[in-house]
This record gives sequence, C-alpha cells and structure tokens, in this order.
Amino acid sequence: MSFKCIQDSNNQKAFKRTNSSWIVVDYSCGLCVLDLHNKLKAFDFTSEVTKNISIAEEKNYNAGYLFLRNQEEVDHSLIPLLPGYIVFTSAGKKRFKLSILESNNQLLFYWKEFGSDTSYVNRKAQGFEQVAFYYMLKKYGFVTTNSIQYVLGLNIPEIINELKQLVYEKFVIISQVQEPENSKLIKAKKKEETLRRSLKRYQEKIDEIIYENNKNRKNIILYGIQIESDRKRLSPKKAQVLMLNNMENKKTIYSQNRTIKTLKEKVSLKK
Repeated sequence: MSFKCIQDSNNQKAFKRTNSSWIVVDYSCGLCVLDLHNKLKAFDFTSEVTKNISIAEEKNYNAGYLFLRNQEEVDHSLIPLLPGYIVFTSAGKKRFKLSILESNNQLLFYWKEFGSDTSYVNRKAQGFEQVAFYYMLKKYGFVTTNSIQYVLGLNIPEIINELKQLVYEKFVIISQVQEPENSKLIKAKKKEETLRRSLKRYQEKIDEIIYENNKNRKNIILYGIQIESDRKRLSPKKAQVLMLNNMENKKTIYSQNRTIKTLKEKVSLKK
C-alpha cells in the first residue's frame, strides 16, 4: 500500500455541483476494480453498526459500494467506490483531499484537511479509516450517507456512470460465464413453483372429496392410498423425494407419449 501518487493536471476534471460549488476529481492514479466489487456489498452506516468502530469495520469487510435508498432498482442504487479515486472537495467551510486506496484487497480511505485553504497546500489534519470516510465526516459534523455521497461527488451522473462502467467491463465476462448456471436455477425455481401450484389445486380437489365422504363416514382410498382428513405428515426430505418422483414420472409419461405419437405418424405414412 502506498499513499504516493504523481498528480497530473491533465488527468484532473472539475465538476460544478447543483449548489454552484466545485469538486475536482484527480484520475492520475488510475481507477481500479477489486474482486470484492463482484460481491455487490454496500457499506452499512446504521447506528447499531457505527456506534463501535471495530464492529463497523467487521460488518463492512468486503464492502465496496454506497447504497442509495431513493433508487427504485437495486442495481441503480449501488455506487462503486474504486481505489485510485481522488477528489479535492469541501464540507462546510473546510477543504479536503479524499483518496480511496487499496490494502490487502480491501478499501482504505485516506483524508487530508486544509481548513479554508483553497490551494490545498497548508494541511491542518489527516487520517485514514476503513468505513468510507464515515468517521472523518462525523469528526467534522457530517454523518449521513448523503454527506458521504456529496463530498465524494457521487451525486454527479457523469462520475457515477464512469465508475459503474469500469465495474461492468471487468465483471461482464464473469457474468456471461455464470449466466447459463443462473438460467438453470431460474428455470428450476419456476418449475418448482408450477409444481407447488399444481399440488395446491389437487389438494383442493381432495378436500372436496373428504368433505363429501365425511357425510357418509366412509374410508377414502385413491390409487391405493388411504386419504386422511388431517393429511399425511412427512418430513421435508420425504416431501422433496415425492416432488422429484412426481417430476420423474411426468418426464417418463411425456417421453412415452412422444414415442407413441411418432409411431402413430409412421403407421399413418405406411398406409
């Protein structure tokens, strides 16, 4: 890990905020996407977590995003925090240089405070932490997620889109590899849901049969199985076996029906 980076004015870009203040992003160090960004884990700034810095660091291990609750879609609400992202910014009447670094594949947040010095030369204080500048902002009286977003310039669409694009470019290949497996899982869940709905409909029919037969006080036997009014009690494992057996039988019947259909077509052709 190193705090040194050669600044290059050609790699700096100024952005004007909606309140007419300015923020400068320094891209001299180059932005880097880490493996942890594939976990899509956002920093947790809830009071129960942040009241103790050790707990906050433990809970936020592998976190790499800010989560914005005012967004409807989860993917759109996650803003990546990337090593190499450096900003010259302000909070209140103070000027700060904020740097996101990497240490042992985790994010490290390094800050310098320059008082009211707009040239960012006369440093008044500095420090680093692991919780996305939360404790630095708390020290200066700014403790909300919105304030973290604001001082980092992560409410500026151009910056957000660039950071997201870098993450997408790194993990798009991984996503494409994982897609077939995810697709299988989605299909399996849909098939299970269809089976559950089918079983529910069948159970409703059985309930009707039980109701009618209870009037006559007769034992009910369907397909050689005695039907009990309070239902059979099965363990989750046995229920799963029955579900699999049901799908296997359906597949067998489907295959046999196709074979019969093919044979019928061949017979018709011979005639």
